[in-house]
Amino acid sequence: MSATAFYEPLPVLTFMCKIFSEGRREMTAADFRDLRDFQNVRLNKELKGLRVKVTHLPYPRKYKVVRNRYGRLNYPNLPCVQTGSTTHPVYLPLEVCEIVEGQHCKKKLDENQTSEMIKRTAQAPSKRFFEIRQSVRDLVNSSETCLREFGIKINTEPTQLKGPRPGSAFARSLRNNAVSKPREGTWELRGRHFYKPATLSRWKLLNLSRFCQRDSLDNFVKMLIRVGQELGMRIEQPMEIGVADTNRKPIRSILLEQQPKQSNLEMLMIVLSRAPTTPEIKAGG
Repeated sequence: MSATAFYEPLPVLTFMCKIFSEGRREMTAADFRDLRDFQNVRLNKELKGLRVKVTHLPYPRKYKVVRNRYGRLNYPNLPCVQTGSTTHPVYLPLEVCEIVEGQHCKKKLDENQTSEMIKRTAQAPSKRFFEIRQSVRDLVNSSETCLREFGIKINTEPTQLKGPRPGSAFARSLRNNAVSKPREGTWELRGRHFYKPATLSRWKLLNLSRFCQRDSLDNFVKMLIRVGQELGMRIEQPMEIGVADTNRKPIRSILLEQQPKQSNLEMLMIVLSRAPTTPEIKAGG
């Protein structure tokens, strides 16, 4: 069983706003007086190779025709979409274009898109196992004549191997000290302590989001310490709550500057403002 991503059929203006929306704020076309150079580069990269359709007929071939025939554009300051060939290009205003449905997305998905894909395609292990086994049986049955001709036999039952079970001693009940056992791979932690609670004493919090204020960080630290105590852990106050501006420095440079300060550090917790930063964080060590 596999899944793949397709581009959502929507107006190109909406597509552009989704690309440039950061954090929790959704941008609209009215937020763009014009596009900066880096935004033009990003939008060109995202739209390159996609098929678009116009939202009015007859088909306008030039920007001037669109304005004269269909009235004043709402966003004449935004760039046009170049279609056609390199020798005979056709320029269309963004606001009259829509992305054609059914186009396969071949680029690497960002973290939010990957998370959404997993949510939509996730199946219970038992259901996935049943579907895989049924697919094997269907394949063998459809090839029965050919297999018999060559004297080939295929066992459709999966091979069973003995392996270690997940440790059941993960948490204990506060009421009767009974050991919690996993259910479908998860543990219920309400009203329980970790079986062997850890201590977190040397850790830092680094804020890379311009949307997150200091009081929110302080409240988060209090909540983390409280939840840890409820689970039997001892979490000390962070050694430092740092702030860095990712608009002035790349994330990798920020993390490299932090490394000399991270001697014997047990955990560095990072607050992000945009999704595609985990690979950068991993690259920064």
